[in-house]
Amino acid sequence: MLREAGIAVARSLLATVNAAVPKMAKAVLAGFPDGEDSTLEIARHLAARPDLQTIVLTESGKPPSAAMIEGAIWCKRSSLRGLFHFLTARHVFFTHGLYLSPKPPRSQTCVNVWHGMPIKRIGQLIGRTPPRATVVLATSDLFRSLVATCFGVSEREVLATGIPRNDVMVRAGRRATAIKAKLGLAAPGSATRLIIWLPTFRQAVRGIVRTDGRAHHSVFGMDDMDVQAFSSFLAERNCVCIVKPHPMAADVSDTFESDWVKIWRERDLQRAGLSLYEVVGAADLLITDASSVYVDYLILDRPVVIAFPDIEEYRSSRGFALEPVDEFFAGPVVTSFASLCQAVDDALRRDDHKERRGRIAAMFHNHRDEHATERLLSAVLSPNAAFR
Repeated sequence: MLREAGIAVARSLLATVNAAVPKMAKAVLAGFPDGEDSTLEIARHLAARPDLQTIVLTESGKPPSAAMIEGAIWCKRSSLRGLFHFLTARHVFFTHGLYLSPKPPRSQTCVNVWHGMPIKRIGQLIGRTPPRATVVLATSDLFRSLVATCFGVSEREVLATGIPRNDVMVRAGRRATAIKAKLGLAAPGSATRLIIWLPTFRQAVRGIVRTDGRAHHSVFGMDDMDVQAFSSFLAERNCVCIVKPHPMAADVSDTFESDWVKIWRERDLQRAGLSLYEVVGAADLLITDASSVYVDYLILDRPVVIAFPDIEEYRSSRGFALEPVDEFFAGPVVTSFASLCQAVDDALRRDDHKERRGRIAAMFHNHRDEHATERLLSAVLSPNAAFR
């Protein structure tokens, strides 16, 4: 409370100074991790505007290697300069809260971009106090109602514009061949298919420190997982699988890698000069569980396999925001290594879930295009915004 009161006093003093010395309007952005696609996509749009100064706050104070945005100013988040920019900004965009997320003054529009639509329970559904903001984002009318409940706001304060990171994904979907070449998967005469496996965390060591479902030391989360056999399985089908642990997850013990199975972290994406959602957009198939990437990937209308060996333990611990959750999965739910291989093989041979995917995608998305950022900024930057 004292820290928040201090921020309020500082904000009041700075507002008085700013009123006496008019300056260009300022937009401040902060995402986690630093290369988070929604934050960078919004920054690209804002930095192109001559009427706004765009400041991106990162952990290092520098841009991620694949995110040189002309016109943007980069600043260290944990610095007085970063706090000053936040206090004096007309517009703020964040994914996980910023500087304790005090209630925004009327002079500031604060957008909780969040980091995806909730399959698992979040916010008030798990007894957490959500970060305060002027508005929150959703992808559809279904999620507008759910997001309002999770964040303790009215539906009027939820914009169903879509999520900016999905603009990156849709564009990448059209550039899949070029992205695969960047990953070294498109050698002459090769038709290598790309699978991306994105599990959500079980043991979180950043943000909400907690354990959900069944704790596991392997990123694959399967007791009977045979990575060597999986590598051989993929090689026979000319597929490469990139497995990326959740950024909040505890370090995994997996050390096995081959030409066909690769375990990547943020630094590997940066080394490749790609963002996560560029790789997601290039993927031919997604393996995941309760991660919000599942919702996003439905836009591409490509096969999904739900690898969820601890689904019942997860239901009784973290719980699902959508129940019965099985009715919202547009692909097979697998709980063992053998069933995983069978499901992937089936998905590569034939697409049996296309009709179901279409039905669920229509519930999950009001828009399935690359214009979510434009809709968001049109709503937020309008002087007559409905949420004001």
